Amino acid sequence: MKTFYCRLIKFSRCSKTIYPLIRCRLALLFRFCLLFLQCCAIETAAREGLISGDGFALHYRIVGAGDTLVLLHGGPGLEYTYLLPQMDSLAAHHTLIYFDQRFIGGSTGDIDSLKVTFDAFIEDVELVRKYFGLASFHLLGHSFGGLTAMVYTSRHPEKVKTLVLMTSAGADTSWRSRFGEALSKNRSKDDSLTLEEIRKSEAFTNHTPEGLKQYFRVFFTSYFFNPFLTNSLTITVSEMTAKNLWRINSWIGKNIEYYDFRPQLAQIVCPTLIIHGANDPLPLEAAQIIQKAIPHSQLIVLDRCGHFPYIENPVLLFKELDAFYLNPWNCSIGN
Repeated sequence: MKTFYCRLIKFSRCSKTIYPLIRCRLALLFRFCLLFLQCCAIETAAREGLISGDGFALHYRIVGAGDTLVLLHGGPGLEYTYLLPQMDSLAAHHTLIYFDQRFIGGSTGDIDSLKVTFDAFIEDVELVRKYFGLASFHLLGHSFGGLTAMVYTSRHPEKVKTLVLMTSAGADTSWRSRFGEALSKNRSKDDSLTLEEIRKSEAFTNHTPEGLKQYFRVFFTSYFFNPFLTNSLTITVSEMTAKNLWRINSWIGKNIEYYDFRPQLAQIVCPTLIIHGANDPLPLEAAQIIQKAIPHSQLIVLDRCGHFPYIENPVLLFKELDAFYLNPWNCSIGN
């Protein structure tokens, strides 16, 4: 009887820690199931098209209902599909517009170095706004797309209702060296050897979509807190991307080799949410510099999270985004 009583006490004590953990995991499972069902329903309603520019056309995807939210992907030279399907969760309350950067993904045209500049990327956001007849809209940028988003907003402050910068590139170039060091530190020896082998492969040297997909699947592991979650990152590479990616990345890199947009960020007047992963190879100081430069902004750091928070910490990310979009002025703070 005494043995049974002791076991009962132990079970009672364990239940105090086990049951909350089970409830937490069930809540996470419910959120993921709900997100999956939402994305399945949303995908059937999504539509795509092309927006004509000067010698090129931008491929777009529009989905959802509500206030318009334009999402800018990173790279430069990646495709917006890497944001899917997770970011479609926002389509429950917004009309989402994604678009591929010029000469990338589903976008069309004959590439020309004179048409691949950082200012041209800014102009493409304005091209999209005019095409859809938007007087103003919400704007979210991820990684390099965050840099594009903040500079666009500083030049067109009256056009942007709210701004979200998600693990954004820095407002100046002070972050770059530490970013490179962190990537090297995060990359395992096996991954480094695998990347070296892929770079020597015929599929990679011939710029085939399959070669680039293999490369990025390994390359992006060092951007994650949990590298196993890299498999949850959607990686698509079109023939256009395979042909133009490295040229675009190189041209933009030279175009803004040294920059400092901090003074311009004072022109941003809308509520701004800056989201950073605590384990992002991109240093936290870069996000802190942005927060200091933008009025009415706040910085949120997500724990156990790298460069892709919508994959590594989606529950907390979308909770913060929902709260921000519900009442952005209450969420924002002055500097």
